[in-house]
Amino acid sequence: MGTTNAYYRLLEKEGAQNYTLVVRDLTGRQLQVNKLSQVQGELPLDCSGLAKGTYMVCLQKENRILESRKLIIE
Repeated sequence: MGTTNAYYRLLEKEGAQNYTLVVRDLTGRQLQVNKLSQVQGELPLDCSGLAKGTYMVCLQKENRILESRKLIIE
């Protein structure tokens, strides 16, 4: 798998400067950190270096996880 797209929309109007999308393995180790630059958009995630398995894509603000979704690489 090469890339997949993460779609997001932030509810805050102040901007996206403190938000990141983080890809983690199931032990919680951070594999990718992507800073967000807009309050709404599409972010391509490079999955080419990820082994088959299950990962978590987490929306974070200042290191606090707000939401997470499962990413399965087959």
